[in-house]
Amino acid sequence: MKITPKQYAQALYELVVDTVDGNATKKITQRFVSVLTQRRDLNKLTKIMDEFNKEWNKRNELVEGSLQTARAIDDKILADIENYVAKVSGAKQAILTKSINASLHAGFVARAGDLLIDASAQGRWRRLREHLAH
Repeated sequence: MKITPKQYAQALYELVVDTVDGNATKKITQRFVSVLTQRRDLNKLTKIMDEFNKEWNKRNELVEGSLQTARAIDDKILADIENYVAKVSGAKQAILTKSINASLHAGFVARAGDLLIDASAQGRWRRLREHLAH
């Protein structure tokens, strides 16, 4: 019987979810990799970890995404944007990976799941051009 990466991820999540001891988690992980090796499914490991992250985020009401800003921002502004993204997406917490994109000119673009928030000067100009063209 073939086991999908999602099924492996769900099984691994159930094994480690209540584990607080780092050594126990390490042993579970080592045993899990051993099972993958025995079943010749080690090539699925990247997909399994992607599915595991999705499962973890879903069960813990987390949303991951990206944040592009025109310039560097301080931690307070990052926290405000993450809180807003979490609220809008219905999650308890948002974790955004920051990057700088000077072509935005000002503002930011946040992406998390299906959510896109374009609060950049570039985005405003684009929307204005589209509005005037119609």
